Amino acid sequence: MSVSEDEKILSRCGLFEGCAEQTVNALLQGGDCLVCDYKKGEAVTCTEGALGILMKGRVTVSTLCEGRGATLNCHEQGAVFGFSSLFEREPLPFCTDMRADTSSTVLWIKEQSLMDLMAAEPMLARNIIAIQAEKIRFLNDRLLMMTLPDAEERLYRFLCALQNEEGCIEKLPNMARLAPRLNMSRASLYRVLDKLIEDGKIEKSGNTLIIKQ
Repeated sequence: MSVSEDEKILSRCGLFEGCAEQTVNALLQGGDCLVCDYKKGEAVTCTEGALGILMKGRVTVSTLCEGRGATLNCHEQGAVFGFSSLFEREPLPFCTDMRADTSSTVLWIKEQSLMDLMAAEPMLARNIIAIQAEKIRFLNDRLLMMTLPDAEERLYRFLCALQNEEGCIEKLPNMARLAPRLNMSRASLYRVLDKLIEDGKIEKSGNTLIIKQ
């Protein structure tokens, strides 16, 4: 991957939103970074405290609870993760498992390098707080859906969160990837969606879903 391609990906990343152009240049040219490639199915980890940016591929985050896994999130290109490994007084084991869904590349920014960048560019610190707040809201919603015993209610609440101001979802979610996020099989997901339509909670028109309040 060329430097220009790296710059484009990082510039679109929420971590550097509103930052001066030289912030990305300083990271790529002089920052203490580590670029790691992962094969499909391989664990995505960094042995030191570091913030990861997904430069290529897709990564799934799952829980690790009593030998059973539940999908928490699916990261696409430009996603930022690894916050819990930063600024630890005592290193603790992770309670989640990250795996590459496809051949993936991650740029790991070492802790000291991140602190140097924040000192030079205050907007970076603001963006880190904003991303963390968004992650907390997302995980709160995920935990709520995972604790709902009713599959119809889980799917309905998830779709409600995706609707636009007109109460529509312009494009159907990818069912194969959505099913594990809602802790159900793809066949069950289609059955539940059909039941919501049958009950009048959702209306389907082509690839558009209309949420009925």
